[in-house]
This record gives sequence, C-alpha cells and structure tokens, in this order.
Amino acid sequence: MIYSIQALFIETILMSARIHDVTYQHIEDFTCDDIGVSASSGAKATDLARILMTNYSRNALPEPAPVKVEVEITIQDISDISAITGTFTIDYWISAIWNDKRLAFSHLDPCRKNLSLDHDMEPKLWSPNVCIVNSKSTKVHDSPKPNILLMIFPNGTIWLNYRIRSEAPCQMNLRNFPLDSIRCSLVFESYSYNAADVELQWLEWSPVSTVRSDYNLPDFRMTNITYGSITEVRRYSFEIGVICIKYSVSCRAFETDSEHSRDNTASGSNYFPNFQAYTAGMWHRLSVSIHFERLYGFYILQMYLPTYISVFISWIAFWMDTKALPARITLSVSSLMALTFQFGNIVKSLPKASYVKAIDIWMFSCVGFIFFSLIELAIVAYNDKMHDQRLREARCSVGNLNSNRVGHPNLESRRSFVELSARRAKGSELGASIDRVASMLFPTMFALFNLVYWSYYLTTSMNPVYT
Repeated sequence: MIYSIQALFIETILMSARIHDVTYQHIEDFTCDDIGVSASSGAKATDLARILMTNYSRNALPEPAPVKVEVEITIQDISDISAITGTFTIDYWISAIWNDKRLAFSHLDPCRKNLSLDHDMEPKLWSPNVCIVNSKSTKVHDSPKPNILLMIFPNGTIWLNYRIRSEAPCQMNLRNFPLDSIRCSLVFESYSYNAADVELQWLEWSPVSTVRSDYNLPDFRMTNITYGSITEVRRYSFEIGVICIKYSVSCRAFETDSEHSRDNTASGSNYFPNFQAYTAGMWHRLSVSIHFERLYGFYILQMYLPTYISVFISWIAFWMDTKALPARITLSVSSLMALTFQFGNIVKSLPKASYVKAIDIWMFSCVGFIFFSLIELAIVAYNDKMHDQRLREARCSVGNLNSNRVGHPNLESRRSFVELSARRAKGSELGASIDRVASMLFPTMFALFNLVYWSYYLTTSMNPVYT
C-alpha cells in the first residue's frame, strides 16, 4: 500500500510537470527528501519492470543505431592447457554495457539508483548477443542458479554480466618445444547483428582485468595479456536455387571468409545453377590474447637429465679394455634403448607435428652420439679381429719356418716370439689409441653441440613465434 501511494505521488509530480511544461531538468531539482521518498522505499522492482516492459519489443533495436556496446571481461581462473587438443579452459566474467532509452526509469522512480533483475528477465530484453565465436564449448555457470547479472540504471543503461567457462583454441608452435610459448585467444562478436546495427568496443577503463596477478599452471606461466579489435568482412556465394515454383528446392551457401565456413544444403529437384556473390556485411570483433611460456623444469628432470646420463654411460666403453667386447656392446646398446624409451614417453604427450621440434633435434643428436660410439666400438673390434687374424697367420708361418730350419732352432724361436709380441702390442696400441682419441673427441663435440643448442633455443624463446 505504501509503495502504491509513493508511486502515485511520483506520477502526480510528473503529470504536473507535463501540464505546466516543466522540463526534466526542473524535476531533477527535487530530492528524495523533498518528496518524502527514499531509494529503499521506491516502487517495487517487479512493478517498475512491469511498467517498463509495457509495449516493449525485444526485436526492435534501441535508438540510435548502431548501438554502441561496451565489453569488459575479468579473468577468474585458467584451469587447463592441452597440447594434444590445442585448447585451454578459462573461467571469466563478461559484461556487455549499452543504453536502451526505452528502459529509462528516472521519470518513474527518481530515487532508485539501479534496478537489479533476475536472470529470467534477460530473455525478455533486447541484447547484442555477444558470443565467443572461436570457442569449442561455452557454458554459463549455474551454482545453483544461472550466474547472470542484469542491472538497469535510471538513464536506461543496461549492464548484462555472465560468469562463463569456455574452451577456446591456442596457437602453438612446437618448433621450440619444450622452450616454446603459446598464445590462447578469445574472440567476441555480436552473433545476431553486424556493424550497421551493433558497434562493439572495449570499455574505456579496465577492459580486461584479472582476479589474480598470475595464473601459473603446472606446465605454463602466464606472461602477459593483450587485447584489440578488428572488423571482419564476410562474403557469401550462393547457388541460386530458391527461385522455384515447387516447394522442393536446392540451394547451397558457402561462407568464403578464411576463418569461418558454413555449408547449408537442402536437397530438391528444381533449381537454376547460376551463381551470385554479395557481401553479407561487416562485424565488429574484439579479441583477447593470453600469452604463456612453458615451464621446462619438468623436461629438464624427466628428459634432458636422463639423456645426459645415457650419453655419458655410453662413453664409459672408451676406458674399457678393447678385449672386453661383450661388456662394451651391452653398455652402448643399453644406453641407446634407454634413450629411445625416454623419447617415446615424451612424444606420447605431444600432438603429431610435421615439422622438427627442438626436442627432436636433441634426441636425434644424443642417439647419434651413442650410435657413433657403437661405430667406434665396431672399428676397434674389427681392428682387433684383423690383428688377431694376422697374428695367427704369422704364428703359422713362423712354425713352418722353424720346422724347416736345422740350425739354431731356439734362437729362431725366440726371434719369432719377439716379432709376434711386437705385432700384438702394436695392434693393442692401435685400438687403445682409437679409444683415447674418442674419449676426448666425443665429450668435446657434445659440449659444442650443447653450447649451440642451448644458445639458439634460449635466444629464440625470448622472441616467440606462434604460427
């Protein structure tokens, strides 16, 4: 009853102002104390909303066109970045702010500062239908009710806010993996209205904000956030099949824009196979890019450090006796198998890419060092084999020679024994010399490779390329 009397009192003032040709500026001179109405005792929100919705059409655009819609987002959380699917999951609040003079209520309740409405009211109002056009999935949180905030201000300004979870794409260039960076983006546009009807723009103050100063994930660290706006021109080519007498028609529309494609086909019998192209219009787009750099500490411990150990173990063979062939082969082959197993575990967590990655270069180089250590082992073993064969031939020839001699056989035998010992020592020294050279050459080459590898990729990681 009190609310009805107050509303009637306000209407009486407004009627009196219209009768006496009093402008709205004069009405503003009244205060809540002057008319005995407080903001808390104004007309009920439901009654006020019912009055505002009288003769209101949600299909009619607010005046004037194009409607300027300001967008603002606040990032709440980033929970997952998947290298396999190339997506990230983000929770955020998105606000769309515009003015609809049809919903101004300052003349109905001058003491009310804003009108907060339930989410059920949102479908009844005109909205710019701001959507995330590049998302794979998007949903409004409902905990327990849909997280939608609708607020109308006295001058008709509408503030529509959603709390949303989206799965959106990330641009990944794995050439520097695991020293790479990625860029994940959200693209907003009015799905229902082009630039002639709706002009999207960022809120002038704090268009993109965050709840926390950083969003560090197990594998990534957020570096910065950028935002901007673009204008998209869409062109469609239609196969004219709608000029038909019968109901069954065949028409196909292709959107030729490079970022989007639609193929809508209806089967039928009567159509004309001529084509016509026209511009569907321009759409304002707003984009937010979140940049991350990969934390490679995990890969240092799980991949680089074990490969270092595998390569170092393969070099132990250089200090072993050249005659210990089985032990040397077992050592090198075991190192190679361990390296292959480690590489397989890393590759399983990566998407299939047709280009060479930093991790590939590292693994192939380490495999190469172990493989060439096996080649060195084969050379030493072959040298020992040929040396033993020559010794056997020499021993046989010396035996035949001694059996044919009748002079001083003991003297000849001692001379032959000295010659054979010299040959055996010479052969062993050759294998040892090869091992000695390899024991210095391999670590030196590996150190040079590490210097070039880490210098190059640490430098390129400072200037990331996302495509």
